[in-house]
Amino acid sequence: MVSFKLKKTKYYGLSKGELIFGYIVNILMVIAIIGALYPLLYVLSASLSSGIAVDRKQVFLLPVDLTFSAYEYLFSDRALWVSLANSFFYMFAGTAYCMVISVMVAYVMSRKNFLFNRFLNFFVLFTMWLGAGTIPRYLNYINLGMGDSRLGMIVGFGISAFNIILIRNYFDSLPKELVEAATIDGASESQVLTKIFVPLSSPILATVSLFYALSSWNSWFWYSLLIKTESKQPIQIILRRLLLYTAENIDDTSNEIIKIEAGGHNDTTLKYAIMVLSLIPVVIVYPYVQRHFTKGITLGGVKS
Repeated sequence: MVSFKLKKTKYYGLSKGELIFGYIVNILMVIAIIGALYPLLYVLSASLSSGIAVDRKQVFLLPVDLTFSAYEYLFSDRALWVSLANSFFYMFAGTAYCMVISVMVAYVMSRKNFLFNRFLNFFVLFTMWLGAGTIPRYLNYINLGMGDSRLGMIVGFGISAFNIILIRNYFDSLPKELVEAATIDGASESQVLTKIFVPLSSPILATVSLFYALSSWNSWFWYSLLIKTESKQPIQIILRRLLLYTAENIDDTSNEIIKIEAGGHNDTTLKYAIMVLSLIPVVIVYPYVQRHFTKGITLGGVKS
């Protein structure tokens, strides 16, 4: 009886067309959620299944012939741990460096009294319209000594014009009276930035930090071009190498049994296990940043 009253009150005042539209939206939303979650669940299930079951396409939703052999093999491989540590280093150090540079540039771009404000805004926007291209950029990095260098990979990719524009727009939305009051009290530009702008801009800073972290974690192209020493390569290079190796042997069905190790894993299950390991940092970090995501990207994307 109680549920009937709630249901009647909830839909009171809605037309039949509005109810149908609401049902269609909810159904589409459920389909979208399933479409987003199923690949993740399949990758996890395949990584926990035997190699024979995966190659024979017996895995659909849940693991078949449950085994942790692929993970045991990966955890015993020192090269993988080194590449995983490299990925964390590139992500955390790179994100910290990118945020420092981006916040300082965005602050200067938001200050109308800066002498070269208009030129700097045009200069940053210009890099979004036109780029030098892959080959000139590669030669530039090599000539600057950034090839095969961990520090070069962080410094060379420290600026994103799109992210700087997002931070600048958020800074522009802050009340100008706060800056005027702080200036009257004798605050310097660095104090205004660190004690007013940065504390009040946590949504956009968290959002852009997530952008930088995901970009670094998922990147492999420039790492494959510039990092030649295996001990400096991130896990994405190892994963790509394994993917290519698996694709080259996928038609050779005679190797199906030969490739199965004693624990039950093969190249395919190893590939899925590495995918799961590479997703763990994103899955851990995203829920903490997600609550700032909507506000940060909304206010940062609006030009006042």
